[in-house]
Amino acid sequence: MAEKYDVEWNTKVNKWSSKNKPQVGDTLVFEYEPLFDSVMQVNKEDYESCQPLSPPIATYCTGKDSVNLCEDGEYYFMSGNPANCKDGEKLKIKVKDSKDREAEGGEDGASADLTSNGFTIIMLGLAFIFLL
Repeated sequence: MAEKYDVEWNTKVNKWSSKNKPQVGDTLVFEYEPLFDSVMQVNKEDYESCQPLSPPIATYCTGKDSVNLCEDGEYYFMSGNPANCKDGEKLKIKVKDSKDREAEGGEDGASADLTSNGFTIIMLGLAFIFLL
């Protein structure tokens, strides 16, 4: 099920990404004061330099902007104000497909492990009986 993540847009925003793991289908909602800031989705190079050399992928400026995460991969966001970006107002997140998350430890992954282990034990038992 898709989730909505509220992202308070400030210089501590990267702590947000260490606590949250969005996946495909989720939505980020950036909240900030639109008179003083904006959010740009950029490529990796522009994110790292805080100086966009190419046009941004998207620009948001309403103060409460929703961004749908439609594909897995890395997303890069930075403040539209380069000084704010250099002070840490930028966000890099890795978005995974929901299937990846289930495989990492959801109930479906745990059930598959138990079934696989049970099958292995049965096969080893049969092999042992035939060896006797």
